[in-house]
Amino acid sequence: MLGQNAVIRALWRPPGTKGVYIERHALWLVVGLTLCYALVAAVALGWFRFARWRWLTVAGALTYPFYLVHEHLGWFWIRVLRRYLHLPVPLVLLLTAASMLTLAWLIHRFVERPLGPWLKRGLAQQAAAIRLKTAARP
Repeated sequence: MLGQNAVIRALWRPPGTKGVYIERHALWLVVGLTLCYALVAAVALGWFRFARWRWLTVAGALTYPFYLVHEHLGWFWIRVLRRYLHLPVPLVLLLTAASMLTLAWLIHRFVERPLGPWLKRGLAQQAAAIRLKTAARP
């Protein structure tokens, strides 16, 4: 109930609302949220244990960099493609998704992977130093 209330408050746009690009109906928001809950429950219950495909590992690795870039750069890219290049909406959607995923992969490949071990070592050293400090206290 709390999730449904939050999603409707944040995303619902009644038909005829001025300045809204897409009308969002409350029923479809609740259906979408319910499907997301069901999917999370199915994963938690182990119903997808059979899914050991390599692309899922890549998709999982791209989730955080995609999260970082998709909204602001995505809306910018949509504006460029629609307003200045006058491309049709389906092509804009395809190009935006592909370019944001490509950018997320580049961030993963050239930032996260090279800096990950260095960051892990630094955090491990800091944790060890904190453990030493707390162990030395009487």
